[in-house]
Amino acid sequence: MKDYLSIWIIPKEDASPRVYSIERKKLKKILIGAGIGLILGIFMFADYISLNLKRERLKRLEAENHKLKSTVLRLQKDAEELHSKLTLFKDYAKKLNTIAGLEAPYALREVGGLGGGLDIGIVTKPLQAQPAPDKVVVRMKELKKMAQDLDVNFEILYKFFKEQQELLSSTPSIWPTRGYLTSGFGYRRDPFTGRRSFHKGIDISAPIGQKVHATAKGIVIRTGYQRRGLGRWVEIDHGFGFTTFYGHLSRILVRPGQRVKRGDVIGLVGSTGRSTGPHLHYEVYVYGKVVNPLLYILENLGI
Repeated sequence: MKDYLSIWIIPKEDASPRVYSIERKKLKKILIGAGIGLILGIFMFADYISLNLKRERLKRLEAENHKLKSTVLRLQKDAEELHSKLTLFKDYAKKLNTIAGLEAPYALREVGGLGGGLDIGIVTKPLQAQPAPDKVVVRMKELKKMAQDLDVNFEILYKFFKEQQELLSSTPSIWPTRGYLTSGFGYRRDPFTGRRSFHKGIDISAPIGQKVHATAKGIVIRTGYQRRGLGRWVEIDHGFGFTTFYGHLSRILVRPGQRVKRGDVIGLVGSTGRSTGPHLHYEVYVYGKVVNPLLYILENLGI
């Protein structure tokens, strides 16, 4: 005899109740099938959710990868530009070194270290190529090292040229006053005795009271009157072995110990001492040896 399960439905109104019967074995099979279907549905839904999450994650990874590629390509382009500039700076440093003729202790540091000269490999490839990020990073580090070496070299060059600037500013190089060159450096006939004698400087004829200028930066070390018949005079030590002397002044406008710059007024033209007329007597000494002042005047005569 079969076993049935009956379900009674009794309506509220006056109506006959309804009875639904189903065999228990069939009900069991239906419930088992529904359970299996529910479980499969849950697994399918979970798999669908998982696929959607993976798809979104893949989209994010693709976007990040595209951004990374763009960054690498930008770094590649920056490295190319940096390499070009560093190469230019290296050549410029070499030229400055050649011009300066630097020797120890100004020896420049060797610049390079990229392997095979300055070929930086990956950063010189077409931008369409996809360089490995780690290789670009390595190249950037190499370029940074090259830049550091160049920085040291430019510091050396700066120090050298700064010292040269000091030397140039201390080297007599302008006319001490404007006028006419009436007597040069070397042997001449003395205007008072008529005998041949050595003239240690140059004479520049100019009106009394005209300004006399220091021909370079320095310190006034002495002033006086009637040294070798040169009347009122000023002596300036410029350093680097240079000394200048100015004679026959009508007035002295500086004092010993005073610092002067090239072009500063130190006195006025006169005719004091052993003189035949108003003029400036100008001498230049290098490490105590008198030299021709005209060799150290860079201006055109124009006086």
